[in-house]
Amino acid sequence: MSRSITVKIKSVYGEEKVYPVCADAQTFADLAGTRTLTIGTIEQIKRLGYKVELVTQSKLAGILGA
Repeated sequence: MSRSITVKIKSVYGEEKVYPVCADAQTFADLAGTRTLTIGTIEQIKRLGYKVELVTQSKLAGILGA
């Protein structure tokens, strides 16, 4: 069974931030005590065997029904 989380990248005041999209990604952010996932947190998530999938703007439009 392949485990994965889904994230999106947003630019906030010129700085790129990684935001959780799926419930598991949100759980990791909650465990880290942050609203976003840092590079360090993502590296640890990968060490646990998770694959990190990036949702692009066009995929978000499909998910949101736009």
